This record gives sequence, C-alpha cells and structure tokens, in this order.
Amino acid sequence: AELECELCGGLCPTHTKSHTDFYCETHGVKVCRECTVLDHPVTSCNIIPFQEEVERRKTIDILQANSSVSDINNTVSALREIIMEKDQFISNEEKKIKQWKKSIEESTKTIAKERMANEKAQREVSKGKERIKGMQTAIEDLQTAKKKKTIAKRRLDIETASMGAAKWIKDVSTEFNILQALKCCKDINAETIINRC
Repeated sequence: AELECELCGGLCPTHTKSHTDFYCETHGVKVCRECTVLDHPVTSCNIIPFQEEVERRKTIDILQANSSVSDINNTVSALREIIMEKDQFISNEEKKIKQWKKSIEESTKTIAKERMANEKAQREVSKGKERIKGMQTAIEDLQTAKKKKTIAKRRLDIETASMGAAKWIKDVSTEFNILQALKCCKDINAETIINRC
C-alpha cells in the first residue's frame, strides 16, 4: 500500500497539473505523460506504466518476504537442532553429574569407613602402647625385685662369709692362744693342752 501510494496518486512536481501515471526505470522516479516526452524520453529511458512497477515491486517484496520467511524457517530449524543438541548435552551432563555425585557419595562413605578404621586402629595402637608400657613397668619392677633379691642374697652371703670369717678368726685366735700357752709352758704336754681346748 505504501509503495502503491508512492508510485501513483500524485501530481508531477515539474508539471503540476499532470498525474504521475508512469515510472522511469532508468532514473527510478515517477513521471507524468509530459515527462515521458520532455525530461524522460522513451528513446533514452525505459518507461513503464506505474501499475506494472507496483506489481513488479510487490512480486519482489513477496519474493523477499518468502525468502525472509524461508530464512526464518531455516533459522528456526537450525535453532531447534541447536536446542535439541543443547538439551541432549544438558541431559548427558546431568547424567554425568549424577554419576559424579554417586561416586563422591561412595568415596565419602569409603573415606568415612577408612577414617573409622584408622581411628579404631589408633585406639588399638594406643591400647597396645599402654600394654607395652605396663609390661615394661612390670619388667622394670621384676628387675628391681630381682636386683633387691640379688642384693639381699649377696648381703646374706656376705653375712654368712662374715660369720665364717669370725669363726675362723675365733678358731685362729684359739689356736694362737694355744701356741702362746705352749710357749709359756714348755714342760706341759702339747696334746693335753689341745685336748682341753
């Protein structure tokens, strides 16, 4: 409609009393009958009725519109394919995320079990250390008791040896006294003296 108004229904700007019923394809302007004789002669310009130009323009516009619609349809189809690809990608990524999440949950459970096992093992190690410490203390106590017993035995041995030495000294002393007595009494029979002691 806009194009039709452009190409018809107006007065010629040069010949103000004439209607622009023609179109000069050479110069691309609306012209009146007088213009086709004076300013846009048929011999040098391609002049067609304005209605033909309107129809030609409409056809071009329709073809351009159809081309645009076709382009739009192709674009929409391409966008649909992209959307389908993206949807498929998103679906695959969601599956991967679910798998990762499941894997992380399983790993978390495994780690928790391992941590509990480690804590239990540490508790057992601590108990073992306490037992070893207790055994070391018991061994030290036994060694101390053994040392004390050994010391007591040595003391007893020393006391026994001392008593033996004292007896020996006493015996030696007695023999010495006897010998002294023998010296003093040369005339007394030695056997008699020994028998008396």
